Amino acid sequence: MSNSKKNWKSFGNKEETNKYECFYCGERLNDWNRTTDHIVPKSKGGILSNDNKVYSCRRCNQLKGDHDPETFLGMVKFIYKELTATHEEKVSYYTRVISKTSKMIREAKKDEETKKDAKHPS
Repeated sequence: MSNSKKNWKSFGNKEETNKYECFYCGERLNDWNRTTDHIVPKSKGGILSNDNKVYSCRRCNQLKGDHDPETFLGMVKFIYKELTATHEEKVSYYTRVISKTSKMIREAKKDEETKKDAKHPS
């Protein structure tokens, strides 16, 4: 699926929603932690229909935010991987991200300066 509006019918709530259990994590819900979540957010093409609503705990609803189910699942998998990774794996990962991203930014700035100099020669 692309980042454009998603078809809510592809995710539509096919399970009976339970106001006493979070749809995403299964946590017991009560009047203080129960929220209603749009499976596909309205901003992503979701509709105002019970087929697109579920009960969820505040934690899942806040974490999911304005994301579709695929993106939410990816976020949860990433967080899980981070929590279970060793310290060395985390350091290695973040070192690579810093190095590669810094290089990309340096090259982009260098290209920008080169283009600017080409437009305005001394």
